[in-house]
Amino acid sequence: MNKHLHTPIHFFCDNSPYFITAAIYEKRLLLANEDIKAELLRLIHKVFQEKDWILDHWVILDNHYHLLGSSRKGEDLPKIMQSIHSQSCFLISQTTNCKKQVWWNYWDYCPRNEK
Repeated sequence: MNKHLHTPIHFFCDNSPYFITAAIYEKRLLLANEDIKAELLRLIHKVFQEKDWILDHWVILDNHYHLLGSSRKGEDLPKIMQSIHSQSCFLISQTTNCKKQVWWNYWDYCPRNEK
Protein backbone atom coordinates (compact mmCIF):
# COMPACT_ATOMS: atom_id res chain seq x y z
CA MET A 1 0.00 0.00 0.00
CA ASN A 2 1.26 3.48 -0.87
CA LYS A 3 1.98 5.94 1.89
CA HIS A 4 0.54 8.81 -0.14
CA LEU A 5 -2.49 8.90 -2.41
CA HIS A 6 -0.56 10.25 -5.42
CA THR A 7 2.51 8.04 -5.10
CA PRO A 8 2.73 5.56 -7.97
CA ILE A 9 3.74 1.96 -7.38
CA HIS A 10 7.27 1.12 -8.53
CA PHE A 11 8.50 -2.32 -9.55
CA PHE A 12 12.21 -3.00 -9.34
CA CYS A 13 13.62 -5.20 -12.11
CA ASP A 14 17.31 -5.95 -12.58
CA ASN A 15 18.85 -5.79 -16.07
CA SER A 16 15.62 -4.48 -17.60
CA PRO A 17 14.62 -1.57 -19.80
CA TYR A 18 12.92 1.30 -17.97
CA PHE A 19 10.78 4.13 -19.29
CA ILE A 20 10.71 6.96 -16.72
CA THR A 21 8.69 10.17 -16.68
CA ALA A 22 9.24 12.89 -14.09
CA ALA A 23 7.08 15.99 -13.74
CA ILE A 24 7.37 19.47 -12.29
CA TYR A 25 4.94 20.31 -9.49
CA GLU A 26 1.79 22.04 -10.82
CA LYS A 27 3.08 21.64 -14.40
CA ARG A 28 4.97 24.93 -14.18
CA LEU A 29 7.42 25.61 -17.02
CA LEU A 30 10.50 25.51 -14.79
CA LEU A 31 12.61 23.61 -17.34
CA ALA A 32 12.09 26.10 -20.20
CA ASN A 33 15.57 27.60 -19.74
CA GLU A 34 18.11 25.85 -22.03
CA ASP A 35 20.87 26.10 -19.39
CA ILE A 36 18.65 24.30 -16.88
CA LYS A 37 17.90 21.58 -19.45
CA ALA A 38 21.61 21.14 -20.18
CA GLU A 39 22.52 20.93 -16.50
CA LEU A 40 19.67 18.51 -15.78
CA LEU A 41 20.83 16.26 -18.62
CA ARG A 42 24.42 16.39 -17.37
CA LEU A 43 23.19 15.41 -13.92
CA ILE A 44 21.03 12.55 -15.26
CA HIS A 45 24.03 11.17 -17.17
CA LYS A 46 26.23 11.44 -14.07
CA VAL A 47 23.78 9.70 -11.73
CA PHE A 48 22.98 6.94 -14.22
CA GLN A 49 26.71 6.31 -14.68
CA GLU A 50 27.31 6.24 -10.90
CA LYS A 51 24.66 3.52 -10.52
CA ASP A 52 25.84 1.63 -13.62
CA TRP A 53 22.56 2.19 -15.46
CA ILE A 54 22.51 2.87 -19.19
CA LEU A 55 20.74 5.96 -20.54
CA ASP A 56 19.64 5.26 -24.12
CA HIS A 57 17.23 8.09 -24.99
CA TRP A 58 15.83 11.17 -23.30
CA VAL A 59 13.78 14.26 -23.90
CA ILE A 60 13.55 17.22 -21.53
CA LEU A 61 10.48 19.37 -22.10
CA ASP A 62 9.52 22.58 -20.31
CA ASN A 63 7.63 20.91 -17.43
CA HIS A 64 8.66 17.25 -17.47
CA TYR A 65 11.12 14.79 -18.92
CA HIS A 66 11.20 11.22 -20.25
CA LEU A 67 14.08 8.75 -20.01
CA LEU A 68 14.58 5.37 -21.63
CA GLY A 69 17.37 3.31 -20.16
CA SER A 70 18.42 -0.01 -18.73
CA SER A 71 18.82 -0.97 -15.12
CA ARG A 72 21.60 -2.86 -13.50
CA LYS A 73 19.89 -3.10 -10.11
CA GLY A 74 16.22 -2.13 -10.23
CA GLU A 75 16.13 -1.26 -6.55
CA ASP A 76 18.50 1.66 -7.31
CA LEU A 77 15.71 3.54 -9.11
CA PRO A 78 14.43 5.51 -6.07
CA LYS A 79 18.01 6.51 -5.17
CA ILE A 80 18.66 7.60 -8.76
CA MET A 81 15.53 9.74 -8.91
CA GLN A 82 16.08 11.21 -5.44
CA SER A 83 19.63 12.15 -6.38
CA ILE A 84 18.65 13.76 -9.70
CA HIS A 85 15.77 15.71 -8.17
CA SER A 86 17.49 16.82 -4.98
CA GLN A 87 20.60 17.99 -6.85
CA SER A 88 18.66 19.79 -9.59
CA CYS A 89 16.17 21.40 -7.22
CA PHE A 90 18.55 24.09 -5.96
CA LEU A 91 19.60 25.17 -9.47
CA ILE A 92 16.02 25.25 -10.72
CA SER A 93 14.79 27.17 -7.66
CA GLN A 94 17.60 29.72 -7.87
CA THR A 95 17.38 30.24 -11.64
CA THR A 96 13.59 30.53 -11.81
CA ASN A 97 13.07 32.22 -8.42
CA CYS A 98 10.67 29.41 -7.56
CA LYS A 99 9.27 29.41 -4.03
CA LYS A 100 7.22 26.19 -4.20
CA GLN A 101 8.48 22.64 -4.44
CA VAL A 102 10.03 21.83 -7.82
CA TRP A 103 9.36 18.16 -8.53
CA TRP A 104 5.98 16.45 -8.31
CA ASN A 105 6.66 12.77 -8.85
CA TYR A 106 7.99 10.21 -11.26
CA TRP A 107 6.43 7.21 -12.98
CA ASP A 108 8.16 4.23 -14.48
CA TYR A 109 7.47 0.98 -16.23
CA CYS A 110 9.50 -1.81 -17.81
CA PRO A 111 8.60 -2.22 -21.49
CA ARG A 112 8.23 -5.85 -22.48
CA ASN A 113 8.67 -5.50 -26.23
CA GLU A 114 9.23 -2.96 -29.02
CA LYS A 115 5.62 -1.74 -28.92
